[in-house]
Amino acid sequence: MLTDGSTTLPLFDEPVLREILEQFFVASFNAILITSSEPGYPILYVNPAFCRMTGYTADELRGQSPRIFQGEKSNPRILQRLHDDLQAGRSFHGAAINYRKNGEPYPVEWNITPVRDPAGCITHFISVQKDLSDLRQLMSRFKHTNENFRAFLRDLPLSASNPVTDMDGKKQQLTEALLDNVRLYNPALRSDEQVALFDDNEFFDLSEGFTGVLGEQLEQEFISAEQYAQRQPVSADELDELRELLREIQQQLDLLQIGSNKSAALVSIADCLQDVASSIFYLEDFVSLSSVLAELATHTRAHAQAALPDFLVDTYRGLAQDMETWVERIFVTREATNIHEMDASIVSSAKQLLMFLP
Repeated sequence: MLTDGSTTLPLFDEPVLREILEQFFVASFNAILITSSEPGYPILYVNPAFCRMTGYTADELRGQSPRIFQGEKSNPRILQRLHDDLQAGRSFHGAAINYRKNGEPYPVEWNITPVRDPAGCITHFISVQKDLSDLRQLMSRFKHTNENFRAFLRDLPLSASNPVTDMDGKKQQLTEALLDNVRLYNPALRSDEQVALFDDNEFFDLSEGFTGVLGEQLEQEFISAEQYAQRQPVSADELDELRELLREIQQQLDLLQIGSNKSAALVSIADCLQDVASSIFYLEDFVSLSSVLAELATHTRAHAQAALPDFLVDTYRGLAQDMETWVERIFVTREATNIHEMDASIVSSAKQLLMFLP
């Protein structure tokens, strides 16, 4: 124990420490890369998660320069800052486009830390990396949805005959609520590098210090899906029920677009949403998702006789798709490194539907 109250590693002999580190790297959900400090930073070690992310084997990468991951879309400004920080012996944090073995580009976030010997000389660099592809896909769909909402707001007349705008200032309230939903993503995107990755525009305020309307959820425990499964197991029957409910929602959405009895389809969607909310209510870490889905179920049932514009049906469909991905990544494949990685997308879609149900 150190004098400031923090802890330090116990004293291990070198073989024991090596074994501990090897087990940690192999089991880690994060992609880890270790390079030499020699010119070109030749790769000495990659863990299995890094191989899965890039498509290379460890043997293919050993001795190579990390430049093997760079390509046409890699941001030269970020790469220059990376070079400058490593040359100066500083830690580096940033994001840019890398390339997998098959040539596919992917957005990646890096944390690179120098390792020094007892004399203070840098001998190695350890890089912990995160593939941002899923986040980018969510952002693309989210931005597309918001463009539809923006067009809807722009064309929305302020007249007493319009049921959506009976109250004075309703249009302004909807606009402000929409902006709040967009800001849900700010904590994940607030940096110069990520602005470049996600094509910032006026609807994506990435200013420092802004936490968004779900700021309190940033304090939620950051654990992987595998760790969560050990603490809060979900049975195979419960998983099958969840997946069947989400499939039913998608089927009813298809009927909503092509069928004649649209009110019946909306009632079925509402029933399924309520059943999903009830199914996950007992999962303490996802009570907020359960609550917003239950609220949406109530409002969907109440407006089952209404004619929904296409963009609302698209938003229901996007919500269902996000929920399917959420179930797969958290409970089935357990590949999510953070069980709350999709909370913002699900909550924001549900809130948008609650805002705009006629």
